[in-house]
Amino acid sequence: MPKWLNATEVLEQLNGREAFHEFVLSGNEERLKEFYESGRQSPVLGGDNFVEKVRGRIGKLAREHPRYQRGRVQAGPDQVIRRVAGMYKISKEEVLRGVRGRENEARKVAMYLVRRCCDQTLQETARFFGLGSYGAVGWGCHGVQSKMQKEKKFRDQIDSVADEICQQKI
Repeated sequence: MPKWLNATEVLEQLNGREAFHEFVLSGNEERLKEFYESGRQSPVLGGDNFVEKVRGRIGKLAREHPRYQRGRVQAGPDQVIRRVAGMYKISKEEVLRGVRGRENEARKVAMYLVRRCCDQTLQETARFFGLGSYGAVGWGCHGVQSKMQKEKKFRDQIDSVADEICQQKI
């Protein structure tokens, strides 16, 4: 239990464990119940005027928000593929070719770098690599990130290539 949590004091204010248990079992008040049953909730909490004011400032958001790519000059996916093919000493076609059940680290690295350096959504990256599902891109990128966490040499190599491809804005 965290040091800041004084359970004894809380239970005393609620007249003991039994009273707290009854409180929990009594359920939510009707308005709160309606709120949670209404489906998808707004990320902005407050009165109607406040919510409209905040939404007006934000504008329409895309479903996916690539973050780390925004501060860089955008490279093209073809540039990434060429660089990855050179790094693995294989052809561009081999980087793009996916065969179910066969490991293709170069392809995963290329997907990761396209996401990182080209400001592409998962869906755009999936289309570029001829994949029917953007989940495969997410899974491939996850595999590269996991390997980067475990292997410093691999991480340094990928970061170096990413820095080379994604030149900093001046």
